Amino acid sequence: MPDLRTEPVTVARLLQSDHLYWCPLFQRQYVWTTSKITTLFEDALTVDEGECESRFLGAVVFEAEEARIGYPTRFWLIDGQQRLTTLFLFLSALVEELHARGEVEKANSLTENYLTISAAGEMKNEAKFRPTVLDTKQFNVVLRKLQAPDVRLVGNAQGKETGKLKSGYDLARKLLRKRVADLEPEAATEWLWSFASCLLTGMRFVTITLGDDHDSNEVFDRLNSKAEPLKTIDLVRNAILKEAARDLSQAMTLHDEYWMPFHDAFLGDESAEQKYFFPLGLCRDSSIKKSQTFDLLSKRWRDIRRASQDQSPRELVRLAMNDLQEFQEAYCAVTLTGQLGPAGANLPAPDRKRVNLRVSRLHRLEASVVTMPYLMQLLNSIVDQSVPLEDGLDCIDVVESFLVRRAIMGIEPTGLHAVFKGLWDPDDLEAESLEQRMTTATVSFPSNQEFTDYVKTGRLYGRKIMHYVLWERELGFEDGDRHPQPIDFHAGHVIPRQLEKSDLDGWEGWGVDDWESMKNTWGNLVPLTPDANFQMGRLGWPAARELLNGNVIFKTTQRVVQDYLTWTPDDVRNRGDELAVWAAGRWKKLC
Repeated sequence: MPDLRTEPVTVARLLQSDHLYWCPLFQRQYVWTTSKITTLFEDALTVDEGECESRFLGAVVFEAEEARIGYPTRFWLIDGQQRLTTLFLFLSALVEELHARGEVEKANSLTENYLTISAAGEMKNEAKFRPTVLDTKQFNVVLRKLQAPDVRLVGNAQGKETGKLKSGYDLARKLLRKRVADLEPEAATEWLWSFASCLLTGMRFVTITLGDDHDSNEVFDRLNSKAEPLKTIDLVRNAILKEAARDLSQAMTLHDEYWMPFHDAFLGDESAEQKYFFPLGLCRDSSIKKSQTFDLLSKRWRDIRRASQDQSPRELVRLAMNDLQEFQEAYCAVTLTGQLGPAGANLPAPDRKRVNLRVSRLHRLEASVVTMPYLMQLLNSIVDQSVPLEDGLDCIDVVESFLVRRAIMGIEPTGLHAVFKGLWDPDDLEAESLEQRMTTATVSFPSNQEFTDYVKTGRLYGRKIMHYVLWERELGFEDGDRHPQPIDFHAGHVIPRQLEKSDLDGWEGWGVDDWESMKNTWGNLVPLTPDANFQMGRLGWPAARELLNGNVIFKTTQRVVQDYLTWTPDDVRNRGDELAVWAAGRWKKLC
């Protein structure tokens, strides 16, 4: 990570300059509790009473906006919102207390020197600090307490006039008044003025100003490993919507119009929403690291906005959101819905059905997030018909076969990120070539021999892939009615997996060694309803077969009941052989 521009500063030095310190528009609101506000006050008292020379309040992280001629420099507050808000509230409460004692000159001095912009220009008399959008009405209540007629309130303020921020201000004033309650008027004024100096010169930060080479998310995580983590989604939202910062009512409108549809498409799954950004970043640049995601995206959006002839906030937000959403439908189809979204309507109905069949499989398979960069680009290309349909479908099938074969065999997913992040090549969409590119010195695509041998003898029960595999076999039967959707089922053991040694006497041909080696293989597993699985218990096969005959909804299980009058080790081996042939055909390896 490039070197950071850091320096220790007092609150006075921070606020003396005519800079604007703004919290990101849609950052979380002010949330500090009574105990935290009181603790900060007590820390300041230790300086005021001479117990220590200063108190260190940690690091504050800013991102500087490009300077504009005639305007103060605006710094976006990446980390430190709660602390700086609280200090601003205490200074504002001190101003009100000084006014209450007739100390107008001292009160106005604090306001003009530390709380508002003093330089001539469009921003003159505007507060140097601004909270998040939904705290701005409460903030205006505080600004009115300054009793300075020239102070400019936040325009188009949003939210409610009561809440945590207003309560924080009331508590700050209460603590100040309690501290001077027993003092004579002159001594009270002297203490208030002294305490203002204490806050301004005795409370210190290390400020960190980020440049274009820094990822705000990475910096925050490293400085605040024990704090509530700042999420990439927070940074993304703020980077896009800060273009509307000058008009908060417009910012709210654009938030609802552009951001909320994007947010709602994730169906309330915060994890899926947060995981979207890294695959998106890899679609833009396959060489980036996860920590560089926000940096890459924000730079891209700056370039897109600079190239626009229309520099209105609405157009700048729209351009960034369009870029952000380019792969969202494909991502949500695989991770959340199992079906293409509205963009899929571009395809003829029969083609859309075939694509959705593959998408639903990937969804049920719970394809790893490392596969997303490739799948998102492939699905987008299929939908916009820049890729021949058959080639696209063949490539999806190769990816599914690769994932399923490895998962059935219990191969750890080590190295898959490196395989998939740079896999997309729009000029090479041959399925055979894709299969070869997925196989590296450290990442294997199991051969037919390796795969069939494992299906016959290896453990399937307990694998994450188990339910998907059993259900795909169920759907593989062409006869009879197809289940409209996956049904809740258990993986039932024909010969039970929990037996006493004496129980094996009731099972023809079984010894302990055969039972231990075969009980959890695919050949011994069938789908059962939870109730049927419970009823089977430790029943021998004749009794279990009688129980299931005519009373089971799964074609897989019906076929076992019909075809196997006995259930010996040879029967399990025979069924394992059949399943191995079917599985190798269902999840093919082309070369």
